[in-house]
Amino acid sequence: MSRSSGTRRGSMKVRLLLLPLVGLAVYLLFRQASSPSRVRDTRSASHSEDRHRQIAEAAYYRAELRGFAPGFDLADWFAAEQDLAKRSLSMPCGG
Repeated sequence: MSRSSGTRRGSMKVRLLLLPLVGLAVYLLFRQASSPSRVRDTRSASHSEDRHRQIAEAAYYRAELRGFAPGFDLADWFAAEQDLAKRSLSMPCGG
């Protein structure tokens, strides 16, 4: 085996190792360029987290009223979601 063929094999290994990293970098750049404004993403995430917290709190109080009897966690969650949806529909626009 000559020295040049060993060098070629070594450079081929480096290329094979770098290929996934280059693909990841291109993907991340494309995703960042094509994604909507980060401000809107942050607001949406914040709204989603706030809504989840409100539902969890309402479901907790429903469970508390029942004395935390087991087996009703999903029913409490769904009822809390419905209550929150009804409240948000009855609120005037903007608040």
